[in-house]
Amino acid sequence: MAGLGALVLALVLTGCNSALESEAQPQTGAAHSADAAGGLNRSRAPRSAGSLTMLSEVVGRGAPVDEATCLALDVDLEVADDHTPVPSPSADGPLIVARDDQRLIVGLRTGIEGMAVDGRRSMLIPPALAYGNAGWGNGLVGPNDTLRADISVLWAGRRPSWTWPDLRRAARAGGGALDLVTGSGAPFIAGATGMVMIDAVDLDAESIEGSMWNGCNARSLDLRSNDLASWFVGGLEGLRPGGTRLVLQPEGATGDHNVDAWVVTLAMTRD
Repeated sequence: MAGLGALVLALVLTGCNSALESEAQPQTGAAHSADAAGGLNRSRAPRSAGSLTMLSEVVGRGAPVDEATCLALDVDLEVADDHTPVPSPSADGPLIVARDDQRLIVGLRTGIEGMAVDGRRSMLIPPALAYGNAGWGNGLVGPNDTLRADISVLWAGRRPSWTWPDLRRAARAGGGALDLVTGSGAPFIAGATGMVMIDAVDLDAESIEGSMWNGCNARSLDLRSNDLASWFVGGLEGLRPGGTRLVLQPEGATGDHNVDAWVVTLAMTRD
């Protein structure tokens, strides 16, 4: 089977192209309040005139959005007045974006402030924080339309900390794969789909040849896929969500771009 490099590195630089995109717009601030349930100082979405109108809210008790580099969101949008659905890129799976992705409408970037994993918000987004008087989608969103957004935070993460000596020590330990960060929850097995973030590395040159963390280009992997080398599948089996594992490319395996190892973080799994 061909090496894994072409499969992964071909995905690294692909970007998000979604119905949630907009031109850059002014940012709005967030009011702060205490989370009564957890006693944590969370940011709540702004509720002042000309800002978001909160309909319901569960802040969440998992990893905080504001400390993350990359997010997985489930987003449903509709025009508030007539309930016209606005196509969402998360219809077939999570929307993976950078925390500060400027391509998202301001109302969404502002609306997730202070949330955490497992949090949910329903809100009204005024035109000034959405598509303004221009509208969007050939009239699907009309001029000065208010949007309703239902947002759930599925995952929030950042590139795990590791050093080249860490990776070399792991490589010397042998075995083909070694956990750098231990995750929790159900292990990744064939039959489940896992959302992963991968650094493709050249250990000898101490070089990152490609990274899904750049641009938050997480991808779903099915361990039953014929596109994956058997050694890579074996290296990932048993990894738990939130865990990071070094997977070594075996001697003689076909590779690309001088890649000889893969640092894989499993963000989440889906059956």
